[in-house]
Amino acid sequence: MRQLSCILLFFIILPVYAATHLSVYTSTLNPIVGEAFDLFISSNQPFQHEPNTQALNKNFEIFGLSKSSQIKIINGKTHAEYQWILSLSAKKSGQIIIPAIYVGKDKTHAISLNVIKNSIKAINPQGIVELTVKTSPKIIYPQQQITYTVILKIAQSMATRLKNASLSLPQVENAIIKSLGHDKRYQQRIKNTTYTIIERRYAIFPQHSGKLEIKAPIFHGEIEDLHAQSLSLPFGFSGQEIKRTAPTLTLAIQPAPKQHQTAWLPAKKLTLHSHWEQEPPIFQVGTPITRVITIEATGLLSSQLPNTLLNLDKANVYSEKPILKDTEKGNNIIGSRQDNFAVIPTQPGKLVLPKIQIKWWNITKKRFELTTLKEEVIHIKAVAKPNVTPTHQKTQKITPDSTRKQSANNTSTKLISMSSTWPLISITLLILWLITLYSHYRYRRNSQFIRKSAATSDIPIPPNITTSKNSLKEACLTNNPQHAKEALIQLAQELWLLSTPNLLALKPFINDQAFQEICLLNQSLYANHNKNDWQGNSLWQAIYPELKKVNKIKKTNSPLPPLYPP
Repeated sequence: MRQLSCILLFFIILPVYAATHLSVYTSTLNPIVGEAFDLFISSNQPFQHEPNTQALNKNFEIFGLSKSSQIKIINGKTHAEYQWILSLSAKKSGQIIIPAIYVGKDKTHAISLNVIKNSIKAINPQGIVELTVKTSPKIIYPQQQITYTVILKIAQSMATRLKNASLSLPQVENAIIKSLGHDKRYQQRIKNTTYTIIERRYAIFPQHSGKLEIKAPIFHGEIEDLHAQSLSLPFGFSGQEIKRTAPTLTLAIQPAPKQHQTAWLPAKKLTLHSHWEQEPPIFQVGTPITRVITIEATGLLSSQLPNTLLNLDKANVYSEKPILKDTEKGNNIIGSRQDNFAVIPTQPGKLVLPKIQIKWWNITKKRFELTTLKEEVIHIKAVAKPNVTPTHQKTQKITPDSTRKQSANNTSTKLISMSSTWPLISITLLILWLITLYSHYRYRRNSQFIRKSAATSDIPIPPNITTSKNSLKEACLTNNPQHAKEALIQLAQELWLLSTPNLLALKPFINDQAFQEICLLNQSLYANHNKNDWQGNSLWQAIYPELKKVNKIKKTNSPLPPLYPP
């Protein structure tokens, strides 16, 4: 009897559990052709998967997918509801079935809709608002600029009745996207219909080779109902909602050529020039003078441009924070990087400023090119020594009268000298006394600080640096080049304050072996071969001593190098 009760209880509870499966409904059962409506997929359990919408593409346009959740308390009981919301519009009128939609292993039931042909649409079903997109160029490499153009056509006869119009951003992963210039507006007549055309452009920079999917933006607006307008509704605007989008574009991003070993710079044009900040420049031992080096590239962001290093034998060089700037010209982004170097000569004579070369890929000519800043030779002057004029004393015959006269003059001179010197001596002593008091005060404070510091251990490494270092170690030991790149960039920002996302900017801060391993990592990311071939253990073995070295430096207060080394 007990077993029979358990079986009956199981079959009673089973429908309850079945009710927790997916339910589906729409915001209307009588949508209008081309007018947006919502499809809701609900469950009282959190979703683990997105709905598979492929079955909807035949009869519907899909404008967007969103997720929501809410908790209600009814009669003291808590009810949770989780929803997927799809924004749709029907492509044709008539009786249309929304088929069953799978969400993971579960599926919804089908829904029958009676789609109505709208009177406004009947005039020109597809011609009121049209949205198209295009890209250029056809051959694209990683980090190269793609010009993505959105073209919105609005029938002029309906333009005055179109209200609350908006256009969303295109959606793309593994790429940087920036708005490019201002909208372009003009009118065009197509098949006896005059259109107002709006063009909006974006610059997209893919970060990897392979497929790149760009989801088109969504146009949203409302067409004013003439009948409602004639009624002068007291509660404001009443109209028909309209949404438009364009197909998703899939682009093939070519791998970078294998020949590149330095920074990968695909551009239409790249220039390199320098000048001295002071005009005219003064080259003298101990006198600082600023050299300005500027890189400008058409089709690259300023953050992609490499650092220009300046190392001199007979001078101390101090670099400032680079000045990064992005401007727009036509369909192109022009990135510029300005590096300022304070040069302080330490020896007189000839000082050679070595040439600087930047290798880049000309996307127009499909070849590597080399831009060179020529070698410059300057002559450093020594510090001028002060001129000392010797005093010549005339010999005079010594007589008793002259001795008494000279003695009187000396006495008078000493009195005048002493009377004019005493105020200066008093002021000097006062300043020295104040300096002594201040030094004593600083000494007491430093002594207290040292006593407190002695009770503590070494300064710990900041946790974010430790996390980044552990991430790099894990990426190297698991042979994951993409995670290794991200961890290296994070460490570069935390340890060396670098803002550039380019791995090769680490060269001045690490040894040659570590830099060679980074070049191999960079090549594996962009070259046309399997990324699984990359072995990260050698990179970790080469970079780990450099990280330890930087950690030791960060535990001590490193003073500025002397301006005049011995």
